[in-house]
Amino acid sequence: MFRRRRGAATAEPTPTPFEIGRYGTDEDFRRANQQAVQKTKKPGFDTEGKYAEYAGAEDQSELRRGAVQAFTAGHPANIRTALLYLEELAIHKGFLSVYQKYPEDARRNIVSDLIKAGSDPSAVITQALLVNVAEDEKQDLLDQTLLHVVRDIMPGGEAFSAALLSAGAHDLPVTIKRIMLKNVEQDKKQETLDNLLIRVLRKEISGGEALIAGLLDADADANATEGDYKGVPLVYAVQYDQPLSVIEKLYKKVARFEGDTQFFDDAIESMKIKGYEGEMVPGVKGMDSVKGTNVLNRMKALRQKYTGQPATVEIQPEVLQKLLDDFAAAREEITTLTARLAETPAPATQRLKLTVQPAVPR
Repeated sequence: MFRRRRGAATAEPTPTPFEIGRYGTDEDFRRANQQAVQKTKKPGFDTEGKYAEYAGAEDQSELRRGAVQAFTAGHPANIRTALLYLEELAIHKGFLSVYQKYPEDARRNIVSDLIKAGSDPSAVITQALLVNVAEDEKQDLLDQTLLHVVRDIMPGGEAFSAALLSAGAHDLPVTIKRIMLKNVEQDKKQETLDNLLIRVLRKEISGGEALIAGLLDADADANATEGDYKGVPLVYAVQYDQPLSVIEKLYKKVARFEGDTQFFDDAIESMKIKGYEGEMVPGVKGMDSVKGTNVLNRMKALRQKYTGQPATVEIQPEVLQKLLDDFAAAREEITTLTARLAETPAPATQRLKLTVQPAVPR
């Protein structure tokens, strides 16, 4: 606790919120945080009537910044205090929650700050993420956090993901089913998975290749349809400029054999029906447009890359020559047969009625 030095004529300078968070005791931290919460600009509410306008956000931010540095230096007491009283940190866009609390948002913010500061991911999980969490809620929190990291809602990347898995989080396909399909009726789960895959491919949901792979492993249909349109995931993967590794994942999921062209053929047919030829279609950023013909041409090039077959019906020279040779041989055989028929005398009763056509010259 910060105290006046004995014998000093005047009190020490008042510590800043950052100093309290970094060097103060947990009692100092809690007291300063409560004082920050009480700083309201006016007693009004926002349009939803759920938040008091709040002026202590800067002080609270500095308190937390100091506590994060203390945690990284091996002193987690103030962060632990913050996690024990999350409702006092439940700030939403400059307003303090009055009727509706957002404690889990505050927890996520604290954990994100710790990871950004370079704290050990395993220590963050045991000494921050799971602090003051009921045993029956820990699994959901671990899984939800893994999903947030994969979707870049929280920082940490592969290192934090690996630590979460080591701490007991389910692997991504299971996590997707447990968290993203948690409140979805059984007969709607497949449709929801397919829609999630399409939205990630269209870059409406963050997560990129990692989430796409997880959704495919969770049984999302790589060849899902939209109405009568087939090959829709592939169409959007190409249209929204997904990397080749994503195209390959989709193709491998549906290809029945090496060189199978059906997946690409369905997608190309759907693009033609939807009028991609010569039209402008939504691009990578959603509002930007790209020429549909360019997307269609890229699809044709990818078809040849992954199947070895050109995207248009073409006859290879050697195949064409064989067809011509076969046709010539058949024509020669017919001519010979016709000539033989002409040389064969007709029965006496039919001789006067028979008119023989001359043989076709070779």
